[in-house]
Amino acid sequence: MLFNQFEFIFLFLPAVVLVFLAVPWREARAAVLAAMSLLFYLFSGFEHLFVLVGGALWTYVIASGRGAKGSKRRLALAIAGPACALLFYKYAGFLVGNLAALGAFGQGAPASWFTKVVLPAGISFFTFEFIAYAIDRYRGEIATPPGFLNFLVYVAFFPHLVAGPIVRYGQVAEAISGLRRWRAGVADWSEGAALAIVGLAMKVLLADAISSQIAPFVAEPGKLTPLAAAATVLGFSFQIYFDFFGYSLIAIGIARFFGFRLPENFRDPYTAPNPREFWRRWHMTLSFWIRDYLYKPLGGNERYGRNILIVFALCGLWHGAGWNFIVWGLYHAFLVIGYGAVERLWTRLPVIAQSGLTFVLVSAGWILFLFDLGDAVRVTSSLLGRGTNALTAESPDLWLLIASCAFFCFVVNPVKLVRIESSRAGVAIAYSAGMGLFLLVTVMAMERSASFIYFRF
Repeated sequence: MLFNQFEFIFLFLPAVVLVFLAVPWREARAAVLAAMSLLFYLFSGFEHLFVLVGGALWTYVIASGRGAKGSKRRLALAIAGPACALLFYKYAGFLVGNLAALGAFGQGAPASWFTKVVLPAGISFFTFEFIAYAIDRYRGEIATPPGFLNFLVYVAFFPHLVAGPIVRYGQVAEAISGLRRWRAGVADWSEGAALAIVGLAMKVLLADAISSQIAPFVAEPGKLTPLAAAATVLGFSFQIYFDFFGYSLIAIGIARFFGFRLPENFRDPYTAPNPREFWRRWHMTLSFWIRDYLYKPLGGNERYGRNILIVFALCGLWHGAGWNFIVWGLYHAFLVIGYGAVERLWTRLPVIAQSGLTFVLVSAGWILFLFDLGDAVRVTSSLLGRGTNALTAESPDLWLLIASCAFFCFVVNPVKLVRIESSRAGVAIAYSAGMGLFLLVTVMAMERSASFIYFRF
């Protein structure tokens, strides 16, 4: 089930809210959220639900015991279970395929065994939450483990389950323990709904619209004029931003209904003045997770170049099981290291030039995210004028969409419109009516909406 489906908006979400509020025993609210979240995930498949619940049981039992603090053995064991599941579902086919290509299996390599394995939705996200919990218990940052029901709410809470934000237990512990006392205020309902509506509009009206426009170009990367190739790169740069940012806003908005303040995940990343700052603003919960659970344990700035290469290569691999994702990660590693080498010269540029250069470099990197290595070479050749020029970018609709995306990226931040505060009744009524109309327009366009890019990551 997806946020941009009618069943979710008009059936599942209202039902969860009503049951959550109407349950006569407030102590049962955690059980309601856990049960409804598992039901939400069941639409991904029973086997995948088993992976989620099994991983939760494994991590909780091993990492919540008295001896978890300071025990490297328990830490390794707690991480091993979810990590092995992630390795099987996401990376086994990639590893076996590469070994088969090297002739490791001789004739009749078993790579085909993994072709029918379906990646559980959100497995990369909830695996990182399992690992974070185990490490925080090892470090003593979670002194007293929660009950299993509260732990299950933390991991499976349906707004952030499939595509984040990546949450640490300490960030939601108070909200979970306070569920029985929670009473949503006017600001929670209005601001939460507005965030969800704006996020859904970003997904449907911007990301999905531009995706349909560039789809013919994505299918034929070697047949583009330079302008069509540029439109493809720009289009996907905006598509992935509004797709993922939209999801994050929906998750953060819906979570407000239940008393959760999920962490911010995007902060105007395309206006960042340099590649290093970009990663402090893009998918922030992932960047901070990597910093705290990987970069610092490796030694942090003491081995800066080496550690940057390692964490970005692994960041790329986390995004997808393919060499293009690994190269994409290394590309960003070299951008960050390169920026450090020329920082003095870089900062002498006008701020708008710094941001513009960062945006161009980041957008160019999305070629490696969107295409495999072969097609990445083809679309790059098209950019350089070496394509067959069979497909041109003459549609005014495409360029109007790109301009609209740029406007909401660089000029107007839609999220700031959500937090309009006024004590005047007329303003409040107009604001509510505007949001209602915005939702109506979005829902009317939702039939052509596609799955979120990060849905099966």
